[in-house]
Amino acid sequence: MGACFFTAEAKGANAREAFNSAVDSARWENGNGGYTGTIAEKTNFVLLGAVETVAAAYAMIDTKLDDVHIRDKWGPAGLVRVTTEDAYVFFGYASS
Repeated sequence: MGACFFTAEAKGANAREAFNSAVDSARWENGNGGYTGTIAEKTNFVLLGAVETVAAAYAMIDTKLDDVHIRDKWGPAGLVRVTTEDAYVFFGYASS
C-alpha cells in the first residue's frame, strides 16, 4: 500500500475545530473505509508555522516536506496557520 500527498484548507475557531472539519469533509467526499490518501486518514496534526497569507502557507509547505513527521503516512498531518484569515492549511502524506 502506498501513500498520497494531500493538502486541505479549513477555517475554524481553533486548529482542532478546523482539523475536524477538514477530516469530516474528506470523509464525506472520499468515504471512510480507509486508504483514501486524504486527511481523512489522519487523527492528529502538528503545527509547523504561521504565516499571513494562504499563498505563504503553500510556500512554507514546500520547505517542510522533508520533516520526518510529515513523511510518515501514519503520522500526524502538518499544519500551517494563516493568521490574517483564521484559516488553516493541513498537509502531509496519507495511506492510499
